[in-house]
Amino acid sequence: MLGIRGLRHVINGAILIFVLSAANSDLYIGSRTLYGLALEGKAPKIFRRVNRMGVPWPALILCTAFCFLVFLNVAKGKSKEIMNDESLTYFKGSSRVFKYFVNLVSTFGAITWMCILYTHIRFMKALKLRGISRDSLPYKAPFQPYGAWFALVATAIITFFKGFDTFLPFKGDTFVTAYIGLPAFVFFYAFWKIRFREHTIPLAEMDLISGKKQIDDEEERYLAEQAALGPRTRWQKLWDAL
Repeated sequence: MLGIRGLRHVINGAILIFVLSAANSDLYIGSRTLYGLALEGKAPKIFRRVNRMGVPWPALILCTAFCFLVFLNVAKGKSKEIMNDESLTYFKGSSRVFKYFVNLVSTFGAITWMCILYTHIRFMKALKLRGISRDSLPYKAPFQPYGAWFALVATAIITFFKGFDTFLPFKGDTFVTAYIGLPAFVFFYAFWKIRFREHTIPLAEMDLISGKKQIDDEEERYLAEQAALGPRTRWQKLWDAL
């Protein structure tokens, strides 16, 4: 690459680090989301279990199990040239299935982010309606609300056009996996609203207080524990950050 020896190994190493970081955060989000749903009675009770360190291990195991689907994209043998017809057919089939999963996950991931952005926009509107300054929040996202609106519209456009290659020429299987997430989301959203007779909470009725006292108390305990430790050296601060 560009005549620089070893550069490709550096890039591969950087990509590997990024992938591991993303996988780690996604496992955390997925397991805690499933754990939260179980606490609310919206997922099986087994996912309420945690170990002595507070890790929801049944939820984590289930989320981790899906990671092994990546091996569908691994070919048998060292290269396609030395594959026999049976192993090449296996590789093509499993590789196609893996592509289906990628299409599904990317669509549902984009929908998730659009829901987060929409929720954040309504949260900021509720704060403004209550006369609560965003400066009072522990973290104030920059460029708001324009940044959230821009990200919402951009993500929606990307989600809509990400499967354009299925039309050139038209491929029914990849078209379905690229776009099935959109009607599926609308169906389950409508089903939940109708089945449990729920409605969108008006901005004036949004609960922005529940749980705040517990968070404030926890923060006070943490600050007291840090103060009891006394002055920290630079290396100790680095270790605490890690």
